[in-house]
Amino acid sequence: MEEATALLSAAYAHDAEMVRKDVEQCVATMIEREIIRGDETPSRPTADLALPKGARSAWTMPNFDECMDMWDLIQLDPIHDVGEAGWPFAPAPKV
Repeated sequence: MEEATALLSAAYAHDAEMVRKDVEQCVATMIEREIIRGDETPSRPTADLALPKGARSAWTMPNFDECMDMWDLIQLDPIHDVGEAGWPFAPAPKV
C-alpha cells in the first residue's frame, strides 16, 4: 500500500495521506462486495509498479460502480451454484 500510495501521490501531485485514505476506502468497498479478498499477509508484486505514461488530470478518489440490473439473470446460470471448490462442484444442500 505504501508503494502504491507514493506512486499515485507523486503522479497526481496530491497529498499522500489523502491518496492512501481514498485507495483504502475503494479497496474496502470491493472486499465488502466480495469482488476481491483481503489478505493479511502482505506480498511483494512480481514487477515494479508503474503507471502508463501520459497527461494526468487532478486526483480524484477511485470509484467503484456497482451495476446490478442483470444480477438475477446472471444467477440463473448454473455455474454460479458452486461452493468454495469452484465449478463444477455444487455446494452441499442446506438442511
